[in-house]
Amino acid sequence: MSRPSRFDILVIGGGPAGLSLAAETADRGLDVGVLAPSHPPEWPNNYGAWRDTFPDDELAACTSHTWPHPVVVFEDDTRRTLDRTYVRIDNEALREALIERCHGGDVRWMTGWAEDVRHTPEGSKVSRRDDETLKARLVVDATGPGGGLLESTASREPALQTAHGIVARCEGDPLAGDAMHFMNYSRAHLPETASDDVPSFLYGMHLGGEWYFLEETRLADRPPLPAERLETRLEHRLQSKSIEIHDVLETEHVSIPMDPPLPDRPQRTLGFGATSGMVHPASGFSVTRSLRRASDVAGALADSMARGASARQVARDGWEAVWPRELCRTRQLHLFGLEMMLELDASTLSSFFQAFFELPESDWSTYLSADASPAETARIMLTLFGRAPFSLKRTITSTSFSPSAQHLIDGLLPSTLLD
Repeated sequence: MSRPSRFDILVIGGGPAGLSLAAETADRGLDVGVLAPSHPPEWPNNYGAWRDTFPDDELAACTSHTWPHPVVVFEDDTRRTLDRTYVRIDNEALREALIERCHGGDVRWMTGWAEDVRHTPEGSKVSRRDDETLKARLVVDATGPGGGLLESTASREPALQTAHGIVARCEGDPLAGDAMHFMNYSRAHLPETASDDVPSFLYGMHLGGEWYFLEETRLADRPPLPAERLETRLEHRLQSKSIEIHDVLETEHVSIPMDPPLPDRPQRTLGFGATSGMVHPASGFSVTRSLRRASDVAGALADSMARGASARQVARDGWEAVWPRELCRTRQLHLFGLEMMLELDASTLSSFFQAFFELPESDWSTYLSADASPAETARIMLTLFGRAPFSLKRTITSTSFSPSAQHLIDGLLPSTLLD
C-alpha cells in the first residue's frame, strides 16, 4: 500500500460545486486535494442560470448563449416577457476557469473513486478503489445528489424534477419567433381528454440558425413522471406546430431531487452543493448558488483551521456555514411552496405562475435566489397570496392545514433545525 497523501481539505467530486470550493479554500492558503473520476472532470449535464446570479464577472462570462428577454407562456397562450437575462452555461469554459483558479492555489489532483471514509480525532481517512488511503483534516463530499459519503437517517422519498430534452436542428420555429421560453405551459397541442392531466412545460432555447435546445419538463412530482411520457409530450408539442426534427445532436434525461432530506448534521464529512441539499425546491437550480456560497464556506473553514480547532469542530463550523439557521428556515418556506405546487392542477398551476411573474422582478428573483432571509421570503409569499386568484388561495389555504404546514411553521418561527 502506498504512503497516505495528506491534506487540510480533500474534496470528493469535480463538478462546479466541488471545484469552486476547492479553489476558494486553496486561495486562503489551505492545502487542498480534489478526487474525481477523471481530470479534467466530465460535466455531462446542460446548465442554465440567470446571469446576475454568478459571484463575479469572470465566471458570468463562461456562457455559450445569452437571452436578455426570456418568455413565459401560460396555459391560455398569454405571455409575459421577463426583463432579466438568462444564459446557457458553457461547461468547458466554466470548468477551465475553475480549474485555473484551483491551479493558482496549488490544488492537488487525483483521479479515482472514494470507497469509504473513516474518522479519527485528528481527521479523516478516505479509502480509494486502488487501495491508496488519503488523509485530511476535513473531507468534503461534493459528488451530487445522494452523495455516497454522507450519513442520513431520513428516508422520505423526494419530489423529482424530470425532463426529456434534445439539441436538434429543426425545420420550422418551435418557439414561434421567441429567442427563449423559460416556461411554456401552453396545452394547445394536447387532446381535450388531457385537460386535467399532470402539467408539464417546454423549456426551450434558440441556439442559432436552425438549432434549438428543447426540453419537456415536469417541475416536480412524487412519484416522478416517467421520462418516456415526457418524450412523447415533446413529440406531440412539436408535431402540433408542424416542426420537423432532422438531426439530434444531444439527448438529455433529467432527474433532480427537489427536496431531498438534508444530511445528518453536524457530521464529520461536510457536504457541499447538491449533495448537501442546496438545490432550490422551486426551480431545481443549484450551480450558481454553489458558486456564490463557496466563498463563505471556504472562509469559515479557513478561520476554523487557523484557530486550531479540532477536526470535529472544523466540520461543525463548515456545516454552520453551508446551512446557517436562517437559510434552513428559508428552505422550509420553499419546501412549503413546493408541497403547495404539487397539489395544483394544470389550470391552477398556470394561474400561480401568472401571479408569480406579475410580482416585481426584485421579488420573484429574490425568491428564486434561495439566499433571502426567512422574513423577506415570507413577505414575498404573502404578497403573492394577496394577488392570487381564489382557486389558488384555496389550495394554499388547504396546504396550510396539511402535514406540510410543519414546513411553514419551521420557516416562520426560530427553531432548532440544526440541533
